[in-house]
Amino acid sequence: MLASIRNMLLRRAPPANPELIVNGDFAVSTGWTAGGGWSIGSGVATAVSSGSLTRSISVVAGRSYDVGYTVVAWSAGNIAPSFSGGSTVSGATASGLGRKRTIIVAATGNATFGFTASGSPNFSIDDVSVKELQP
Repeated sequence: MLASIRNMLLRRAPPANPELIVNGDFAVSTGWTAGGGWSIGSGVATAVSSGSLTRSISVVAGRSYDVGYTVVAWSAGNIAPSFSGGSTVSGATASGLGRKRTIIVAATGNATFGFTASGSPNFSIDDVSVKELQP
């Protein structure tokens, strides 16, 4: 009986959406472009002055994406994730320690994902994730 219920629940669960970010744990810097003020090392990406951290991504215009990341060290500044190429669309700006999540709706031409650091930043991020939300 329990096995039957479990199988029913599993069939009804929506399929998991694939992770769109490779190396979101910053184990290496491969795939990321660290602009002025950003560096990657020791499993984190660190911003010490205003600038951008970017990588290529494949998203579909009009679809929503769940963006998550963890601020593991913070003493100042703000961080905002975005898709760019074509029109730039940004998620919520955040500051402080902890897990952050925002939703970004992709626009035509978006082919780059990244973070912009502002406000005299001094913070590190880890565990970056981008997944398409179910329609």
